[in-house]
Amino acid sequence: MLRRTFLLAPVLASALVAGALAQPGVAPSTSGAGIPDLPQCTVTCAAGQRATVRVSPGAGGLPLTQAFTDDGFPIDATITLTVRDGAGAPVPSLPAEDLWLVSTAGGLVFCPGGTIADGPTDAAGTTTFSGLLHGGGWTDPAAERLRVMVFGDPVGGQDVDVQVVSADITGNLDVDLGDVGAFAIDYFNDFHVRSDLRRDGVIDIWDVLDFKEALGSSCP
Repeated sequence: MLRRTFLLAPVLASALVAGALAQPGVAPSTSGAGIPDLPQCTVTCAAGQRATVRVSPGAGGLPLTQAFTDDGFPIDATITLTVRDGAGAPVPSLPAEDLWLVSTAGGLVFCPGGTIADGPTDAAGTTTFSGLLHGGGWTDPAAERLRVMVFGDPVGGQDVDVQVVSADITGNLDVDLGDVGAFAIDYFNDFHVRSDLRRDGVIDIWDVLDFKEALGSSCP
């Protein structure tokens, strides 16, 4: 009996190791090929300066290609992500749903799937964020940036200075009476950046029209 146990032990150990390595999502620690390595990833923004994009849960938003400068002029704020593995090789075919944007202090509140990439990574490991962002809230230019997430982990040290404004000022993903009240306070009293929907330094009739377009909208 002891002899059989002695002979069987190495076989069982080998089988357990092989089984562990074969489990979905478990990769041998010696191989990083095809697995995103965040320090190897890069994030860039076409704007080259601070830009602001108007988001909305539904109607009234603008794509990142139609963002604004601090003076209210149009600018392309497309964000480009390139994903590489530990050897520096590109990682293609990562699903868009696993690549998304957040704001660093939580000012951007987004609908399910509302900030995902335009598409999967291509053969060079690259994808972009250029379209509409579905969400609400607003970001503080003095304290917040946008950050790219890869499978739920942040690409650290490469946040981009893209700000967010929305008619959904309260960030509850509905442009409703609460937002009307907040906007009215800022329109009739002291200026507040959250209601400057064109980010041109004034809250005027153009912001009123933009707010009206989004009023009543919610997540798809």
